[in-house]
Amino acid sequence: MHEATIANNIIQIAMRIAQKNNAKRVHRISIIVGELRLIDFDALKFAFKVLSEDVPILEKAKLEIKSKPAKFKCLKCGEEWGFSSKAEIGKENIDKIHFTPDLIVNYLKCPKCGFNDFEIINGKELYIEEIEVAT
Repeated sequence: MHEATIANNIIQIAMRIAQKNNAKRVHRISIIVGELRLIDFDALKFAFKVLSEDVPILEKAKLEIKSKPAKFKCLKCGEEWGFSSKAEIGKENIDKIHFTPDLIVNYLKCPKCGFNDFEIINGKELYIEEIEVAT
């Protein structure tokens, strides 16, 4: 499960931040997840809850997940557009995108001119935005 690995990394980072700041407890962790990561938020929250149960400093921490919409820009005509549905790339390609968001360029075309060379402006993000601790 990809989400369990992400949850474990979030826990490790939160513990380092808490220890560095002499915190007694982590109350909240806010993360940003790009739409192209295709992460199952429920699975991520569940993995976080299970993996943090035996970590006293994190046992009551809340994981907040904010989604960042995907945005693309055509390198031919300059059109910018968003990701309207997973159906655009086909169900058989979802796992490929899930693990490597850059592969999306193989499955989409510019809706204005049909060119298939574009840049990904947003949607690949995966980072901790904020950690709230108690000292």
